[in-house]
Amino acid sequence: TTLSSVTRAITGPLPARERYLQAGRVAQTVARLASASGERERAWVASTEELLVEEWAVSPRAVS
Repeated sequence: TTLSSVTRAITGPLPARERYLQAGRVAQTVARLASASGERERAWVASTEELLVEEWAVSPRAVS
């Protein structure tokens, strides 16, 4: 799973005006709930036609 795919799944159905606002919330939630990994130089990937996100691979955090 990647940050762009999560962002696309959540923000895709929203009106264009809401996507940018919600993308920040998606990134914040993913950072809290998942571990991220990626190359030192990460590509920017289109999440929607209007929105580019820095690509990160994400996986669920272990629950302690």
